[in-house]
Amino acid sequence: MEIEIAYNHCLETRLSGRYISLKHILPLIEELPSIFKSEIVGKSEKGNPILTIRFGHGKKKIFAWSQMHGNESTTTKGVFDFLNLIVKKNDFEKEIESFLSQNTVLLVPMLNPDGADSYTRHNANDVDLNRDAKNQSQKEIQVLMKLFHEFKPDLCLNLHDQRTIYGVGTSFVPATISFLSPAA
Repeated sequence: MEIEIAYNHCLETRLSGRYISLKHILPLIEELPSIFKSEIVGKSEKGNPILTIRFGHGKKKIFAWSQMHGNESTTTKGVFDFLNLIVKKNDFEKEIESFLSQNTVLLVPMLNPDGADSYTRHNANDVDLNRDAKNQSQKEIQVLMKLFHEFKPDLCLNLHDQRTIYGVGTSFVPATISFLSPAA
C-alpha cells in the first residue's frame, strides 16, 4: 500500500490519454532538475529530435527506451512518473539514493516521435522499428544502436504497452507495461 500512496504523489498528471507526442514531453524534459541531463542525440525520419535523459552515477549501466511504437504511450507516461519519484523521493529516499549511486541510466523517452504524431505503430516510412533491429535501415534504429554501442549497457529495457487481451494471474488482471528482453 505504501508504494501506491507514493505513486499517487509522483503521477505526472500533465500526460494523460493515449495520444502522447513529442510536444507533450518536451516541456517536461525542459523542466527536469539538474540531476537529469538531457540532450538531442539524433533525428527521426521526419527530422524530429530524439532525446535522451541521463541520471545516476553508478557502475551498472541501464539503457531504456520507450515509444518505439508511436501508439504505445503507456510506458512514456510511466517513465515520467518514475522521474518524478526520483525527484520527490517521498518515503523512498534511501532506496533512491542507493539506486542512483549504483546505476547510471540512459533513457530515450520517445524513440519514434513520427509514429507518435500519427498515433501509429510504424515510423514515417511505415517501418515497424522493432523489426528493423537487424537491417538498421531507419534513422531511429541507427540512433538507438549508436547509443547502445557508445553506452555499453549492462541491462536494456525495451518498454512497450501490452494489449488488454493479455493478462496475469487467475483473475486475469490486464498487463499495463511489458518488458521485452532484446536478443544479444
